[in-house]
Amino acid sequence: MKQIRRSFAALLALALLALPAVGDTKMTMQEGTGIAGDGAELSEEMRKAFANQEPTTAIYWVTKDSVARIGGSVRMISRVDKLETHAVNDQTRSYSVIKIEGLEDSSSAPSDTKFVKTGETRKIGSWNTVRYEMTADMGGEATEIVLWVSDEIDIDFSAYRAFIQAMAAQPGFDWILKFLEVDGFPVRQEFNMGPIISWQELVSINEESAPAGTYEPPSGYTKSD
Repeated sequence: MKQIRRSFAALLALALLALPAVGDTKMTMQEGTGIAGDGAELSEEMRKAFANQEPTTAIYWVTKDSVARIGGSVRMISRVDKLETHAVNDQTRSYSVIKIEGLEDSSSAPSDTKFVKTGETRKIGSWNTVRYEMTADMGGEATEIVLWVSDEIDIDFSAYRAFIQAMAAQPGFDWILKFLEVDGFPVRQEFNMGPIISWQELVSINEESAPAGTYEPPSGYTKSD
């Protein structure tokens, strides 16, 4: 659960970096999960499952106080104004609520966080990017994050730095402040947590109005525990 909260908070922070001054932003992302190294810590069944996974496509809608991820059987709606996330299952017409909060164990706050711009460059899609590397020791659990950042995406996110700073004030989340040091927008993000690596890569980004109801569970859906 702690790793889920950390990775989700990181993705939320990255999504918030894309916020424009007004209106909504629509981002199309390719996403995937795999094994870091030989995966010796995983069972044979899990190694086979990861080996057979194909990348998926997800749509992210972002506005000043909300982020919605649409893809797969469960939609994730993050409400910054309420500090909670709704996991919406359209098949069962139900949703659950996850509080966006600090880690229960304050000792899980990172004792050492390193963030460097390597200078390594890479062309991703139509964007020229530069590699950033982050390593954080979160209460004995090492997390490695790689960002491929482009300054060719013209989006103003300066007005929303205050929110990232507010989230960073919660126990265990101060490492998020490092994302404010990137010079541009992260086109690709890679998260390495133990034997598992997950990644996101931007396919397209544009400003347009989100469909009605994007940032709320549909009326008539049942709240589950």
